[in-house]
Amino acid sequence: MAGLSMGRAISLHLAARFQLAGVVTVCAPVYINLMRYLTLAWKFFRCLDKEIWLDIQDVQARALYSGSECVNPLCGLEFLKLLRQTRCGLKNVNAPLLIFQALEDRIILPENSLQIYRSVSSRQKDIVWIDQFEACARSRQTETSGI
Repeated sequence: MAGLSMGRAISLHLAARFQLAGVVTVCAPVYINLMRYLTLAWKFFRCLDKEIWLDIQDVQARALYSGSECVNPLCGLEFLKLLRQTRCGLKNVNAPLLIFQALEDRIILPENSLQIYRSVSSRQKDIVWIDQFEACARSRQTETSGI
């Protein structure tokens, strides 16, 4: 969970440090609803059972995902550190920026995108608000069209 969100924040972090041609973010965090995040993390660790990894057919791949010992608990602390550094560096982002944000996202709240939009120095910037139902409908359409 932290890994996916961390990857989304890294694009902004890099844009603050390097000159990029442009940046596109999808539900990128600069802060999180900590209680909601911790609640989901707790459910993940509590429900983690080595038996679920038996669904992985490749024996070598299964060995890589043998259980909760694969999850480094310090990852969450590094994630929070990254978010703080990213927030502080937003003023240094001057590349063209396109922000996609799901309106119904309960983990990466839509206010993140507003904070990003207001904080960056980019002259070219825009937010595309995505309705969850609309995004699902487009995904299904793309899958069935063979693209």
